[in-house]
Amino acid sequence: MEKKTNWCVALPNGVISTNEIHVWRVNIDQAVHAIDFLMGLLSEDELIRASRFRFEQDRLRFMASRGLLRNLLGPYLDKEPQLISFRYNAFGKPFLANAPVKHQCEYAFNLSHSGEVVLFAITLNAQIGIDIELIRPSFDTGAVGKMFLAMEEITLLETSGEEMRSELFFRFWTRKEAFTKAMGKGLSFPLEQCDVSLIDESRFRPVMPEGFQYDGSTWYAMDLLARDGFASAIAVNDPEKRISCFEYVI
Repeated sequence: MEKKTNWCVALPNGVISTNEIHVWRVNIDQAVHAIDFLMGLLSEDELIRASRFRFEQDRLRFMASRGLLRNLLGPYLDKEPQLISFRYNAFGKPFLANAPVKHQCEYAFNLSHSGEVVLFAITLNAQIGIDIELIRPSFDTGAVGKMFLAMEEITLLETSGEEMRSELFFRFWTRKEAFTKAMGKGLSFPLEQCDVSLIDESRFRPVMPEGFQYDGSTWYAMDLLARDGFASAIAVNDPEKRISCFEYVI
């Protein structure tokens, strides 16, 4: 029987221990009703980025997700959400700028959204990445798989039943995305050199890049069961972290 992730409805109170990861799930379309409030939390550069979206739904979802990120981080940082500042590395990964250090602990976060679901991951003293993807049965898993999957993964994909092929592909993809986001490398990392076929939802397992080590770190990933019809995963450089999952209803 497939393990079910327990998502508890909660409001952020900023209480997190050093061995925890807090994952927050939000229905972004339901949060859009509070868009005026969420827009008021955004910085000028975030509003400029939002204005570049061609489609209204995408623009609203971007503003809502960034406003929610600020609203979630505020209690952890003991800071007003609109006063939180971000910086970005060369690959676009956001970090906290001038974040307060509490009791020798540094906060890290990551976010991902697909369709109407957005996930936020928050932890202490570790690098973290999270990814979620809507499973699309019509997606050309064969052609894309040959470009981005390791040989072990391609073999598993080709020998799986047709009804399971898309789900398996997106599980591989979200594991790889979470891993590269945790590293802060994005899609610049050669995904075909990263075997994630042994990862599942039971516990953190090591990611196995072929002949690659990043800043001396070993990386671990685990599946999340975020919602039916979606694949999602989380990656971190500390396998002792315990995940707590929350549903945030704004």
